[in-house]
Amino acid sequence: MYVGRGSPLRNGDQRPFKRIARKQKYVAGGIENKTGLLRCYVSRVENGHTVPAIETLEKLARALEVPMYPLFYDGENRDNSRIS
Repeated sequence: MYVGRGSPLRNGDQRPFKRIARKQKYVAGGIENKTGLLRCYVSRVENGHTVPAIETLEKLARALEVPMYPLFYDGENRDNSRIS
């Protein structure tokens, strides 16, 4: 499934998962070893070409040793007035 601009995993050109993985110096192969997911699948998630299931996001967050919310949040302050 292609991740469009409105996807929670792709905020403009920022991809929080990829940013976190790179900051922690993980590569797709390392994440593959920790999660049991295929390297090509991890790469597709990193590059915003697929939307993983919640269970997969949990595996990725555990592999990166972060809570799940940073995978959705790009660090920018956004107008949350629409959220009630």
